[in-house]
Amino acid sequence: MSEERPETGSGEQGRSALWADMAGAGSLEEYARSWLTLQSSLIVSALQAILVMKEEAGVAFTPVAFWSAAADSDGERLAEVSERVLQQGRPLLTELPVPTGTAQTDKAGRVHFRRYGIACPLLFDNQVHGVAAVEVAVSSEGELKSAMEHLQWGTPLLELFFRRRQTREDGMIVSRLRSAIDLLAGVLSEEDFDEACMTFVTGIAADLRCDRVSLGFVVKHNVRIQAISHSALFDKRTSFMRSLGAVMDEAILQGSEIIYPPTLDATALIVRNHEEFAGLYGVGAMLTVPLYAKERYYGALTLERDGEMPFSAEDVHVCRSIFALAAPALEGKRIQSLPLARQMYGAAQRGLKRMTGPDHTATKLVIFLLAGLIVFFSFATGEYRVTASATLEGSVRRTVAAPFKGYIREARARHGDTVQEGSVLCTLDERDLRLEKTNLAGQESQLLRQHQEAVALHDRAKANVVKAQLDQVIAQLDLTEIKLQRTTIRAPFDGLLLSGDLSQKLGSAVEQGDLLFEIAPLSGYRLILQVNEVEIAHVREGQRGVLVLSALPDTFGFVVRKITPISTALEGKNCFRVEAGLDKATSTLRPGMEGIGKISVERRKLISIWTLKLRNWFRLWFWSWRP
Repeated sequence: MSEERPETGSGEQGRSALWADMAGAGSLEEYARSWLTLQSSLIVSALQAILVMKEEAGVAFTPVAFWSAAADSDGERLAEVSERVLQQGRPLLTELPVPTGTAQTDKAGRVHFRRYGIACPLLFDNQVHGVAAVEVAVSSEGELKSAMEHLQWGTPLLELFFRRRQTREDGMIVSRLRSAIDLLAGVLSEEDFDEACMTFVTGIAADLRCDRVSLGFVVKHNVRIQAISHSALFDKRTSFMRSLGAVMDEAILQGSEIIYPPTLDATALIVRNHEEFAGLYGVGAMLTVPLYAKERYYGALTLERDGEMPFSAEDVHVCRSIFALAAPALEGKRIQSLPLARQMYGAAQRGLKRMTGPDHTATKLVIFLLAGLIVFFSFATGEYRVTASATLEGSVRRTVAAPFKGYIREARARHGDTVQEGSVLCTLDERDLRLEKTNLAGQESQLLRQHQEAVALHDRAKANVVKAQLDQVIAQLDLTEIKLQRTTIRAPFDGLLLSGDLSQKLGSAVEQGDLLFEIAPLSGYRLILQVNEVEIAHVREGQRGVLVLSALPDTFGFVVRKITPISTALEGKNCFRVEAGLDKATSTLRPGMEGIGKISVERRKLISIWTLKLRNWFRLWFWSWRP
């Protein structure tokens, strides 16, 4: 069976008709069908063509148009080519096998025909929206190139259609947003809730060209009419209001917008109340939209028109856009207009619902944990202790002073050294004392000889004078001897030198009474605590405590022995000096060590202990503002 080249062209008149169909197409399918037929007529070697597009608001690709020069064409040959283009995202040219039984020459037997699949992706905004594929039978590269060019040149026409449709949709969205923003501005500008509702329904009636717009809110499981457009005053107890409330209840119970009369493609809903209301009050078309926020339906809006202007799905979209902005503002104003008791009751109900509902698991855990902690610390007790900075001092602080005026000869110890009783701390220069002692010894011998001579001559008066001089020299000699003994300064007891370093003052002169060393015993200590004035009232003599020193890891017990009733400023706080005695002293302790001491007062509730400072601050603050 021989194959002839298909005749795809339909003349200028046919193409003009196709252009006119494209210009007047109202849907994607109509436009795609006309476009594909026009492209196939321009590609003279085309055998069949297919157009695959993405579904609206979806991700799947489906064929929207198919053209074939023969009634028995197999579209599966182009389906594989289209799928490869969708995966790769770029144009594709591939040779297709000639079907079995099809001649590869023309009627004269002179031309060898070959078949190709040409596919071009439809790229809009760098995204693949579809693919156009054509199967051609060509005898030369020129024909193949011409077919590819016609297909590529034709794809912008599809983009033009999408751009126009997108422009129309964007214009509609902008119009919806403008209306919603204008209504929101009007609602927010009103301080009173009733006036805000009236502004809302009147604005919707004007924007959507409605005869009447009614707004109602759910109160005790029933809808109560709050506002009716163009009606500032109305009686809520009339049968009209009850029927209108039933219409809104019908939409709220079903949780969906209700259009009456229903459209052919509308979801099956119960519209009995709408039908009764329309029959009783002569309403031609109705649209009821339930208001939803915070996981509940809290109201509804009913729009009424003449029967010649029925509501459509586009009206529903407009209402949704408006309500998305304005309805939460109305709900907020409604809650604010309630009495304070009602607001607190509503807040408690919402909190209880979160606590008992299936959601908000993390919130429930945190609340239960906090409640458990509050209960625990309200009944649990602990030891209340007063914390204060502590310094360790020796029980005795002995001062070693210069016994007389002299010069430092030798220094054998300095501050920080541990010394034993009787050990040499330093020595003073004794050369002047020894010379003085030799001089006095000579004077003693001379006066003793004169006294003996006066006694031998029985010169009693002279003997008495010499005797007095001799006693004076002997006294001076004894004093010099004592000074010589005191030139060596020794430790009065075992202890630690707290101050004194004479190694840098050898040969220096010292005056009688100058401080040389300070020494504290290692066997006895006293603890000095600086207690804040806020807590000093809780401290009593005899209370016990625990001391932790910065230099040692051990703890030491102590007993409060004396509270000094004089405060001193320490690190920006007024503190009282409290003296305490350690239960047990160890060899590791040294005077001057610092740490933290805690005085045990009594057992109290933990919440009372932890809130003590806050309560004291609040008490003083309240007292300062009290008249």
